[in-house]
Amino acid sequence: MSDNSVSHLESTLALPLEIINQVFILACLDQSAISPLLVVCKTVHSWLLPILYHSITFTRSAQLSKFLSSHDIPGDPMEARFALIQNIYIGRTHNDWGDLLHGSTDWPITVVSRILWLSTALTHLTLVGLDQNKWHLLEHAVPASLECLSLGPVHGPFRPQTLARRPRLRVFTSAATYMRDDEVRDTVCWPAMRVVRRLYEHVGITARYAAEQVGCVARTATLQRLEIVVYGGAREAVTEAAANLRKKVEAITQDKRVVVSEDARETFVHIFCDEWKECRLVFVAAQLI
Repeated sequence: MSDNSVSHLESTLALPLEIINQVFILACLDQSAISPLLVVCKTVHSWLLPILYHSITFTRSAQLSKFLSSHDIPGDPMEARFALIQNIYIGRTHNDWGDLLHGSTDWPITVVSRILWLSTALTHLTLVGLDQNKWHLLEHAVPASLECLSLGPVHGPFRPQTLARRPRLRVFTSAATYMRDDEVRDTVCWPAMRVVRRLYEHVGITARYAAEQVGCVARTATLQRLEIVVYGGAREAVTEAAANLRKKVEAITQDKRVVVSEDARETFVHIFCDEWKECRLVFVAAQLI
């Protein structure tokens, strides 16, 4: 990395430093551009490091282990970078299956737990494919800063009060998972909770069970939306499945906070990936004047 000073950067590019800063940040809308730009000089490195670490994706166990071993060094500047992490996605994506598949023994639970424990500014967490019997091993590590949690498929039992560090969880998304009545009730009634979403493919009967559980929304005055999202398949099939669910929901409650919506994306993984990207882009855009 060059030791060029701020003044040298300004004179070289013949632009005010504020404009140079914005140009580099704008370039970071393309995530692949960040790493090459980090080595321009120390000034640019300091600008872009928070963007680099804000949103991180892990699709393989080796990535998780390498990241932890290179950052979990007490007293080292690398350890301080955990505080920059706000948005983590772990598991397969729509274009990279990796090795963290559902039920796979490749999930390094201890490593994931340690990363979560150290990421004290984390606000968004997405876990795709975690074995339903493993979630409870991570509950103690979920940081108090967490606001949005997305899990699936078949993520196992979930109840906000079992999160040991008591995050003020505002948004919970469950994909392709049957949840017990008590889990749904405890989730929608969690004091900080504002939105609960349950994502289901248009085929199958699990979404019907979710529709039968919407009556619990009457127990909370703070929840803003309980949403059942139907995705996948031809548009007509999704629309028909959503219409059938709406009829079931309307027979149980007239509460306007309960919504059945349609999503044209192929899988819930596409939805999760897009939301991770959106969170990242919102952060980058916020750095622009």
